[in-house]
Amino acid sequence: MKTLGQAIRRQRLELGFTQAEVARRSGVSLATLQNIEAGRANPAFSTLSKVLHELALTPGWQAVEPDWDALCGLGLPMSAAQASRKMPGSGDRLIRELAPALAALSRDAVAGTSREAEAIQALLLALRLHFPDFFAARFSRSSLAWKLTTREPDGRVIKLYRIARAALAEYL
Repeated sequence: MKTLGQAIRRQRLELGFTQAEVARRSGVSLATLQNIEAGRANPAFSTLSKVLHELALTPGWQAVEPDWDALCGLGLPMSAAQASRKMPGSGDRLIRELAPALAALSRDAVAGTSREAEAIQALLLALRLHFPDFFAARFSRSSLAWKLTTREPDGRVIKLYRIARAALAEYL
């Protein structure tokens, strides 16, 4: 929220508005607007929309791009060079880094045709077969994860799966 508050403040100042003007025109309290700009608020979407409208901004969502290097450091088998750059791993960190990659595969509809998709398939397969409790706890409701792990792996995915399994065993 801090970045959003900074963007709102920057736009307000560029337009030459005071906080009091924006608060009055949007129907939001001055204290709420101040807290939004300071990054201390967790406003309702409707509140945020009112403020943004007064500043000629629109609310929107932008997908987080996957950090493939971080994923490789956590065991995603993309290349030998990336696999050699190990980073301290944890299950939570893996999930945090894997979520944008799964979303990108789902969004781009390339689940199975790219090198990234094959590496993720191998990583998820290693999780499902060798860390079933971890997989079930984190991916039991993910249709893409199930789709990737139930698909028949080809020879390249099996090779990548072995690399992923060894890397995951170091911290899971």
